[in-house]
This record gives sequence, C-alpha cells and structure tokens, in this order.
Amino acid sequence: MIWQNIGMKMKISDQVSSWFEGFSKLPLPVYLVGGAVRDFIILRESKDLDIVCNDAYYLSKILQKKHNATIVNLFKNDEIKSTYRVVRKVKTGLHDEIDISSFQGKDIIEDLSNRDFTINAMAISINKEGKFEKLIDPFNGKSDLLENKIVRMVSPESLKNDPLRILRAYRFSAVLDFKIESKTKDMIKKYLNLLDNVASERKLVELKGIVKSDKAYKTILDMDLDKVLETIFPEILLMKGCGQNTFHHLDVWDHSLMTLQECEKILSNIDDYFGNYEEPIKSYLNANDHIYLLKLAALLHDIGKPCARKIIENKVVFYEHEHIGAEIIRNIGERLKMSNYEIDYLYKIIDGHMRPLGLNDSKVKQKTLFRWFREVYDDSIAILILSIADANSALGKSSSIEEKIELIKWVKETLKLYFDGIKNSFQKPSLITGNDLIQIGVLPGPNMGNLLKIIREMQDIGEITTKENALEYIRKMLSMPS
Repeated sequence: MIWQNIGMKMKISDQVSSWFEGFSKLPLPVYLVGGAVRDFIILRESKDLDIVCNDAYYLSKILQKKHNATIVNLFKNDEIKSTYRVVRKVKTGLHDEIDISSFQGKDIIEDLSNRDFTINAMAISINKEGKFEKLIDPFNGKSDLLENKIVRMVSPESLKNDPLRILRAYRFSAVLDFKIESKTKDMIKKYLNLLDNVASERKLVELKGIVKSDKAYKTILDMDLDKVLETIFPEILLMKGCGQNTFHHLDVWDHSLMTLQECEKILSNIDDYFGNYEEPIKSYLNANDHIYLLKLAALLHDIGKPCARKIIENKVVFYEHEHIGAEIIRNIGERLKMSNYEIDYLYKIIDGHMRPLGLNDSKVKQKTLFRWFREVYDDSIAILILSIADANSALGKSSSIEEKIELIKWVKETLKLYFDGIKNSFQKPSLITGNDLIQIGVLPGPNMGNLLKIIREMQDIGEITTKENALEYIRKMLSMPS
C-alpha cells in the first residue's frame, strides 16, 4: 500500500525528502525508523531522524558528498553497532543532521524486533525518489499508538536486554499520557533489579523526561506503586510511614507526593496565580530546566524530615530538616551524576523552602526581605511557588484555609514588589567601593566587606541615595572626623 501522509502538518516527510531526493541510484532498501515514525503518525514534531539500511557507512558517504556534510561515527569503539551522524555544514532550516545505522539483524523486520516498544518498532520505507512509501508495522504499533494508547514491549526479552527501557516505559507513559500494558508491567517487576546496573547518567535522562512532562505526578505515583522510584531514590523509604505533626494529614512521603501534585497545578495555571507577572515568571521557569528541577525539589523537599524528627513535649518537630534535606539532595545529585548547576539549584531550593514562612510576617523588616531576595534573586520564584504547594498539601487539624489564602496573597504581593522595584534596585551600581573607604581611612579586611554590605542594603531600600551620604554614614559609624 502507498503510505498516506497524515503527518504532513509537521513536515517530517519533507525533512526526510530533503536528504534523499535527487539521487540517481539510492541504495535501497532505506527506512525511517524509531521516534520519527511515531511522531509522524501522531502529528508531532520530531527531534531526531533515524535511518536504517544495509550499509550505513556507504549511505552516509553518499549523503556527505551530496550535502557537503560531515560524518561523525557515534559508536567508533563498537564493531557491532555502526551508526553515523551526517551533519550539513550549511543550515537549511530543516533537520540538518540525520543518523544512519545498518540493520540490527538480516532485514527490517528483525531490526524492529530488537527495539523496545511497539510504538517505536515501526518503519517507513523510502523510495528511490526519496519519498515515503510503505508503513512497516509487524507488532501493531500503530494501533497501540492511536487506538489502545498503551506502552507495550516488543518482546519479553526487551527489558532484560536493556533495563533502561524500564524507565523509558514510564517516560513514554508520561509524555504521551499512555498506560503501560499489564504484561509489560509484569516484566518491569521481574527485571527491576537490573536497573542497578544501568549508568546513572542514562537513568537521569529518563527521569528528567518524566518529571518535565505535564503528567509527572501521575507517572511518579505509578512508579512508586511499582517500586521503581525507590531504586532511584532509596532515601524515600524512610519517608514512608514517617508521621508528622497536627498541621499535616499525611505522612512525610504522601505529603511530598501531594506537594508535587500541587506544584504541577500551579505551573499549569501561572496566569491565575500571578497575573501581570506571568511572562517574567514563565521566562524564568522555561530556562535552565527550572520546571524539572522545581518539580523534583517539590517531590524531595522534605527528604530530611526522617533524620530530623523528634518528639518534644509530646509534639512532633522537624527542626533544621530543610538543611539536612539539602545535604541529602547534594549526595543524591552526585550519585546520579547531575551537573553542578542542578545540584546547587536543588540544594538552594530545598535549603530555603521554609524561609517564606518566616518572611510572611508583618514584623519582618523591609531590610530582611531585601537581604533574602539578594541571596536568591530570581530563584525566589521557585521557592515561593514551592511554599504555596507545600502549604496546600498540609491539611491537618492545625492548618487553616485562611492561612493558605493569606500566604498566596503575600506571595503575589512579594513578587510584585520584587519585579516592580527590588530587582531593578539590585541592578544599580553600588554607591561606594572599597577604594572609597580606603580614601577615608578604612583598612582592607573583613570589616570593610561588612561596611560595604551595610551600605548596599541601605541603598537597596532607599535609606541612602548618594555617595556623599554613604561615606558620611560610615564616618559616623566609626566615629571618624568628617
């Protein structure tokens, strides 16, 4: 049958044709495989173009010559795998790189049988004009994709051959909002212990894809029930059954899951929560994987509570749990091979997640609020969103709806203050420098740094507005002659 171009909306067929059309002798058979086929069918933009053929190196050399491209051998130390990335030197605005692999097996059917899930085990043949022709679908992936909406393994050996596919199953479930087929779930449970043998970097990629999705809470809950999550975060076992005080209606772990759920609700309704400041807040959240990191922080924000838990005067308390949790998250980040930025960010958010509760008090001085914003800058957005999600997840008899409403109101007012004034004041140069202090007789050292900090804080809140006033203030502090 001739393949129907139901995916023309995303122009995947045009992108492929731009590589293959115009050849006098295209070495057939050539197939588009993998995620691009799946995305083509569901009219979704695809990140990668993967091609399989009889001789990957030969086809890559042909493409290199035609498109004035470069070739990168992606598996140069692997004699079995032969995948070449061909990259155009002159950008076209279409897919400017394409991956070419030789069949893993004797033909396309055997190649597809070695893949992970039926929705990824389809191929489209490319004819000698470089156009799409036939859909090759030996495992009914199209039906699973469009009708059944399930993630189904290609074979019982699929997960055993590459245990990372266990996490990939949940990632596809999250991204596509699909269920994982029951027999595939059985195999996940059977081979779950093999995940320990998978490199941390590979696991982190899949985890990030899950948490970034709009269905992170739903999928994380599924992973928790299937005991998959604890293979990545064994620390959560101590959170389960860890009772809390009367502000909470759930144990530490279930409260943490609910906080993730509440965080996702806020992230899906930024305009409802923050109105006129929707754009700068979204801009911050969309940068540097902040959405993924914030949601992960929401899930693990109370990870320090089991270690901090004490009973004082018949009351359960968790003093310093945020600081303990920040240290635990640093260890987790290092174990999972997170970047230094990711580790530092998670540390900052978890270490500071209790701070808004202390700042939300009419007795707090303006200088204190400014000092906090100077410590965290735009990351205050993540901390304040987490504070709302955290509060909304505490429904014990000692908590009140009025307090939650008041917190949300305070967060809105505080972010308004930050965007309308505080942030701009931080960007202004300091009124005085160390050289200015040396000129009036202040010696270099820690005291000089403290004096500069004091003047900077007074400048930020508008108590000192000129260099002359700043130096005069220093003279009076140190009892120096004017």
